[in-house]
Amino acid sequence: MDRPTRPHETASAIRLRNGHFVFDAEVNGVTVPMMFDTGASFVTLRAEDAAHLGINTATLQYSRRINTANGTADVASTMIAAMKIGNIARANVAAFVAKPGTLAVNLLGQSFLKTMAGFAQDGERLVLRGD
Repeated sequence: MDRPTRPHETASAIRLRNGHFVFDAEVNGVTVPMMFDTGASFVTLRAEDAAHLGINTATLQYSRRINTANGTADVASTMIAAMKIGNIARANVAAFVAKPGTLAVNLLGQSFLKTMAGFAQDGERLVLRGD
């Protein structure tokens, strides 16, 4: 993963009523919601969103099976060319696309989160620190 450096890279989200933190993520220039999920090994996109995000869905092969909190899911490997949350920007982020009907929300997983300097919860706010 290519990691451009920027001073004071941060992003924040407020806890939703369901208890989750959801960030507005920019994937290949298109904004989509992504739920913060430290248990997800990879950023995982809903198949229903993938084509709008510049992913060539015609070439996807859902040949990999993963375990999730909701059971098993079939996914396809892909690469996100550009991803930005707040002012934290990353290029070439490894990701999965979940088979249609599998996910209710896109997941902000470890393939992005591991590039963070840290993250912290302060009450109802979660702050990512990229630098």
